[in-house]
Parts: sequence; structure tokens; C-alpha cells
Amino acid sequence: MSADSAGPLRRPPNVPRGLRGRLGRPVWRERRLFAEYREVRDHPVWTGEGFPDGVGRPAVLLGGWMASPRSIGAIAHVLGEAGWAPHIPPIGRNAGAAYQAIDTAVADLRELVETSGAPVTLIGHSRGGQYARVIAVRHPELVAGVVTVSAPVRIRYPPFLVVNAPANAFDFLVRRGLLGPVDERREAQVDQDQVAPFPDGVPYVSIWSRTDGLVDWRFCLDPAARDLEVDATHLGICNSVEGITAVGEALRWIDATNATVTDPPDGVSPVDPAAR
Repeated sequence: MSADSAGPLRRPPNVPRGLRGRLGRPVWRERRLFAEYREVRDHPVWTGEGFPDGVGRPAVLLGGWMASPRSIGAIAHVLGEAGWAPHIPPIGRNAGAAYQAIDTAVADLRELVETSGAPVTLIGHSRGGQYARVIAVRHPELVAGVVTVSAPVRIRYPPFLVVNAPANAFDFLVRRGLLGPVDERREAQVDQDQVAPFPDGVPYVSIWSRTDGLVDWRFCLDPAARDLEVDATHLGICNSVEGITAVGEALRWIDATNATVTDPPDGVSPVDPAAR
């Protein structure tokens, strides 16, 4: 694994700029999210097919910005069917100060590690994926692996106006303490840790979609991660056949990397660097 992702939050190469970057995402594709959820319930993956046996192991799920637990409900169900113990930290809709949500998730994570006697896998969607990366950077001893799903780890908020305008406005209110007391220093540290060198020895998979209607897929590419492309919406990826299947493949690869299974998974491979 590479640890060369340090530096300020930054735009990756070849991402559209100007009006195209702010207005050019295919947001209409997000309409598919309802069909995605219907399809997954009739698919074999709904019963945990393709997932490694969790044998009761906990897995921490971190949702996206302003997202309810329903946004990761299908993947939580499938994890349960596959023998995992999915756990969603009490961070609400994940809309407050980042460091506060991370503190809450880490406190839960410590309890799970103490109870299970082993590090725990983190699965984070969108903003939750950013947090999963920060937690692994800060506490690698607690983390068995990280799976980020449509998570723009290369930037705080994507430039697409539908996302950027409300997110930055809310972020301004949070950082100025207008929604409650906030430690600006600790909030700024989250930005730094999001792109800090990723710890060696912690398996890391980034799942992303070129058809994501809200986040340009290139913001999800991390030099420290193994990439896995799917075809899904941003809002529905964790409730879609392709998204959930990819999480199962990522978990199998994490298990293989951690030497807890013997057969390497199929289908998890880096994208062609030239495509970046």
C-alpha cells in the first residue's frame, strides 16, 4: 500500500473545471436509486451471497452527509445475512462538526474492539467514507480494513453546485460556531488527516461510479487504496446490487490481505492508471 497521499485537500487531475465542473454532473441519473433498491431485494446478494462469512464480527457503517440510516439500510441487512454484526454509530444525519462525529464513531469503535478482541472493518459512504479514512489514519490499531463508497477523499466538498453550495454554507455555520460550540482547530485537523499518509498494514478499498450523479469519480481515487468501479447512483449505491456486491468483494479482499481466509477474491483490481 502506498502512503503518498499527504498534502492539502486538492483537485485530482483531469476533473472538469469552471461551469462544467459546477454544473456538468448527470444528476438526473440519481432517479435510478428507487429502482436500485427494488432490484437488490430480488437479487441473491440480498441473502448475503458473495460476502465472506462474518462469523459475528462487527462492521461499522458510516453514512453520508445529511443521510438517514436508511441510506445504508440495505448493506446493513446484507451484512447481517452474511453473519456480520453491522453497527451504525449514533451520529445522526452526519451534518454537524466533523471532529465531533469522528469522536463519537471512535468511542463506539473502541468498545467494539474491546468486546470482539480484534480490529474492526469500517465501511463509509460519501462523507462517512472521508471519516473512515481519518479514523484509520489516527487509530490504525483499531481498524481491520476500510471500504469507502462514493467518498470524495481528495476534496472536502465536490464542486458540483447542487452539493457544494448547501454543504459549504452549512460548513460555514458549523465552523463559526453558529450551530453550537465548535473547536475550529480540531475541525481543520480533520481536513489534514483526510489526506494524510494512509497507514501501511490497513487494507483499503475505494468503490466508485462514473455514473455517480453528484460526485465526480476521480475525487474518489486515492493512491493508498485499491479501486473498484461499479455502475450506480451516488445516493443509492449502498442499496444497489453493484454497490453491495462490490462491498462483498472488498471484504473478501480485506480478509485475504489480513490472512483470515485462504482464497483470494475475484474482481478486485486497480483501475488502469492511464484512465485517471
